[in-house]
Amino acid sequence: MADFKIQRGVATILVNTASITITAGTEYTAPSALTAGFIRIVSSTQSGATPAVGADASGRPGRSSCYISNPGNLLTSIIFTRADATATATAMRVSWEIWEYIGTAGAANEFIVRAQNTETMADGVQTVARVISGVVTAADLVVFITGQAHNGVSSGNTWSSYLATSNYLSGSTSIELDRDHSANAFIGSWAAVEFTGSNWTVQRIAHTFVAVSTNETETLTDVGAVTRTMTHPQLALSTNTGTGSLNSMVSWVNSTTQATFFIPGATVNGRRAVLWVISNSQTDGTPMAVQQVSASRAAQSASPDSWNDTITAVADTTTTSFAGVTSYSDSTTTSAHRGFADINPSLTNTTTVGNWRGRHEPTTTYRYEVVEWPTVAAGGAAPRISYLANAPSAVSSLVNAGLAA
Repeated sequence: MADFKIQRGVATILVNTASITITAGTEYTAPSALTAGFIRIVSSTQSGATPAVGADASGRPGRSSCYISNPGNLLTSIIFTRADATATATAMRVSWEIWEYIGTAGAANEFIVRAQNTETMADGVQTVARVISGVVTAADLVVFITGQAHNGVSSGNTWSSYLATSNYLSGSTSIELDRDHSANAFIGSWAAVEFTGSNWTVQRIAHTFVAVSTNETETLTDVGAVTRTMTHPQLALSTNTGTGSLNSMVSWVNSTTQATFFIPGATVNGRRAVLWVISNSQTDGTPMAVQQVSASRAAQSASPDSWNDTITAVADTTTTSFAGVTSYSDSTTTSAHRGFADINPSLTNTTTVGNWRGRHEPTTTYRYEVVEWPTVAAGGAAPRISYLANAPSAVSSLVNAGLAA
């Protein structure tokens, strides 16, 4: 029996519409509990992408970014929402996945969703924190950004206002979202997920860029195997002048002890990254299997643009998901939307990834991970021990019955 269940789909926010709702029982099957699963937008900026049809000459971030407005309602329905409800002249495509743990409680591959919600930051450089409960081991918690947007209606260089990073502050038992740019209101959705099983190891790697067009690295605690490691990348920046490629990067785990970060553009512009690194140590049963895909898409003739990547066949699409989606463009224009390199991948079948971008130009370089989730071998679940209040007499009874020594 599988330990994980992955559901996926593509939703379209229609022209002159601010949101789209997907419903349990129709577009997806509700997880067994809110603690068992969470939903996330799959893209290189954890957001939607426009246009779903035709070119978006205006490049307004408010109409071209979205978040999950009610993640805590996953058992019933989910709403994908644009931050600016008035700038809706363009359709938006949203690729999404639900990750759910369906294995034995307390087993070695378990994760538990401690909370999922939304946060808002008004104009200005801000940090927002929310206290959550139930976390057992702080080092095992990942704060996924599951969607992010801002309400900008200008076509100027304001895209970076909705880029944020996350953290877990164990001292105050709160999750934290940070953004470094001051313009426009930010709205983001998140999920705090504790990888409680003994097979998991989590690392949060912070990186401040010092150069452009250069592979920069950070040291990792040995992850055991790159092919059993997935990532959740995040980017933020403090200024928004220069080319449209400022809102993009690529990052990946390039060895068991090193992660690599790369940004394009003419200047660093205060860019920094957070890379959550999640590795699994299981080697028996069905181990985790991660394919790293790296490619580029040249400029095409029309927007939107879609294409396919061929991958090594996965065993089952219902136990396979995406992680580590990052991308950048080679744009040198100051029109930020032309450098908006966001891609929305979706698993079409066991050997094909369907990619999609709203702008057909310029060239987009991208990376993502295809993750086949692990399943503990039969009999491999961690034992659950119940401690009895009258333990001595209980053990004595077992000895007398010949069941303990």
